[in-house]
Amino acid sequence: MHEPWFWREDSMTAGAVRGALAPVSWAYEQAQSLRWRMTSPYCSDAAIICIGNATLGGVGKTPTALAVHALLAPIAGPIYFLSRGHGGREAGPILVSDTHAAIDVGDEPLLLAGAAPTYIARRRVAGAQEAEKNGASVIIMDDGYQNPTIKKDVSLLLVDDRDTAPEGPIFPAGPYREKLIAAAQRADAICQIGHSSLEDIIGPGISRISANVAIGAEMAKSRPLVAFCGIGRPEKFFHSLLEAGGDIAARVAFPDHHAYTVRELEDLHALAIRHNAQLITTEKDFVRLPIESRANVKTLPIRITFSESDKMRDIITARLDASGKNWRRDKSDKIQDHHAPLIAKTAPARGQAAPGRDGLDQSNVALPQRRSNRKVTPGHWVEYALTRTAFALFKVLGVERASALAGGFTRFVGPLIRPVSKRAEDNMRHVFPDWSEEKIKATVRDVWENLGRTAAEYPHLSKFNPLAEESRVTVHVSNAAEIRRLQGDPSVLISGHFANWEVMPLVLHAEGIDYAVIYRPVNNPLVDELIIKLRGDIMSRRMIPKGYDGARDAMDQLKAGRCVAMLADQKLNSGVSIPLLGKPAMTPSAAARLAIRFGVPVIPSSIVRRKGARFDVYMREPIEFTPSGHTGKDVQTLTIKINEAIGREIEANPGQWLWFHRRWPKQDVAESVAAHRRKQT
Repeated sequence: MHEPWFWREDSMTAGAVRGALAPVSWAYEQAQSLRWRMTSPYCSDAAIICIGNATLGGVGKTPTALAVHALLAPIAGPIYFLSRGHGGREAGPILVSDTHAAIDVGDEPLLLAGAAPTYIARRRVAGAQEAEKNGASVIIMDDGYQNPTIKKDVSLLLVDDRDTAPEGPIFPAGPYREKLIAAAQRADAICQIGHSSLEDIIGPGISRISANVAIGAEMAKSRPLVAFCGIGRPEKFFHSLLEAGGDIAARVAFPDHHAYTVRELEDLHALAIRHNAQLITTEKDFVRLPIESRANVKTLPIRITFSESDKMRDIITARLDASGKNWRRDKSDKIQDHHAPLIAKTAPARGQAAPGRDGLDQSNVALPQRRSNRKVTPGHWVEYALTRTAFALFKVLGVERASALAGGFTRFVGPLIRPVSKRAEDNMRHVFPDWSEEKIKATVRDVWENLGRTAAEYPHLSKFNPLAEESRVTVHVSNAAEIRRLQGDPSVLISGHFANWEVMPLVLHAEGIDYAVIYRPVNNPLVDELIIKLRGDIMSRRMIPKGYDGARDAMDQLKAGRCVAMLADQKLNSGVSIPLLGKPAMTPSAAARLAIRFGVPVIPSSIVRRKGARFDVYMREPIEFTPSGHTGKDVQTLTIKINEAIGREIEANPGQWLWFHRRWPKQDVAESVAAHRRKQT
């Protein structure tokens, strides 16, 4: 429905209409009050979180529900969404699947189902009972704030800049389902979306969390737009486009939850052609479009982010804990104090497991076989013999002297290997067009030195244990990442070819994190076997070779509750084209796909070489991401964020990243190199 004109208009005529409807509003309010008094609410075994508002129409309940899910997913047991399925023809209870359309279950449930199992039910109690039968520990209700049939453990009230009347007016004289001040009294927290003068209205006694609307601005700026939507407040969508810098050539508003026809989409496409514009709508509207009419229709991604996410998580978890319900994820170990030291001071003896979720006893874990898709040649034997000889020499020299000697050698000789050095130089010219030739040459020398040091440090990897008294590794962990580690949650851990990239899995193993690592086998099968055995003695024996079978193995590891670690900066001939350092690059999407499929966080990390063979390891904040329900778009969005994280680490220490891969398309690099040379001359 569209809002009646008299709801918010400040005129004598509008006031007269509201006055005429006041008796009906009074009767509506009394009926609600009677229903609350007469209803005995159902007490679910699952923890119930209700997200609602006091007004009719959209405020952002669905994106807020997704944001709350993202906060709780790392620590909660199975989370289910529960929706009325407004706009759908099914009464439920029904578990939403990819075979359903918006006409069946409504639009919001389709978006929610992309993040977690979702039930729709006109009778909320029946939906909650079905979710319980399927093992739900937490049920997040999208709407239902005025529904008294289920006892809520946490009630979150959403308000925005138009919620300014604490006493109404109540429907049908106004937009309020109930008096705002009455709704606030039942709230465990009030989530203020955008600007609000709520504190002046309600007073200071209720917890408040500010929330921001994050908009996919790049989509809005692509070209002139024909914007259309069928939501409770279409002007919010049009305003969001303008805020994002969009040029709206035409706008079309349909009723809330409108079921689009093919003819309507044909008219919209014709309108876009007349304006030479791009059709754009909301994600909720997109799932209601006829499938055959979705081509060339873009969506504007809108997400809710909490300004104080830790505070919001604390409020919710405190209320859930107070409910006495078993809502947290089951763990085989005791959760440690969050203020405990990051690294224990007693290291395990060689061959013993580091402390962790299950003791990390991997004695029965078989190491992967060496590379089998390449026949061993005489050249492989020669290369293997030279590698063994070099490792033996480096072992005798000791870690510091070996690292310095090899680094100095490759710093001098490496730049003379022109095909490889030129590739690194051209990559830098491509992504850093303002760099001088002197800076590029100096950085390439740094890269060669770091590579030589890394090779010489292989025989000494056991000395990079952060538990050692004279540790060569200092670990820096953000609070969020530390909490996730202490609680033993599965995660996708990403890093890149920074400094000595072998140090990161050593740190994970020493911390007692149960993980599997995805690796690229060495081209030489004999050297590959040597490296596998070396790693297996000092870090996780769960090593997954890249490839189709490796992808299935990685999924099995996450299902088993383990973390999966990988280097996410490698070049692919396939994958998705995602900017890295501002330039399109074919990028592996495995990390994003795994995280989205299993609902686990992506935690970036990096290694920085400080002096000689000493390192700082940084475990960054988990990447903030809320699924939209569109897998393809979600994979692209999360992969963009992963590349942004990797790009920041490269920019911070460009001489410690491995620039020798063909990371960007050859033609793009060639054009940048030509432009760079013209600029230099």
